[in-house]
Amino acid sequence: MISILIASCTTQKTIRLTDQTQLRFVAEYDIPHNKLFQNTTIGGLSGIDYDPEKNIYYLISDDGS
Repeated sequence: MISILIASCTTQKTIRLTDQTQLRFVAEYDIPHNKLFQNTTIGGLSGIDYDPEKNIYYLISDDGS
């Protein structure tokens, strides 16, 4: 029984990373406090992304209000 347990213990395979991910800072914009857009206060924006195929921006907000 012990020999079965020892034989079943193997090391994990090593994962090789072949692709390198790079980030490039594009721009930064400061939005004034209490700035309105379509009668909604802008705030709590955590991220923004652009889909060029659909010509649309996606924004993520963590503002709970």
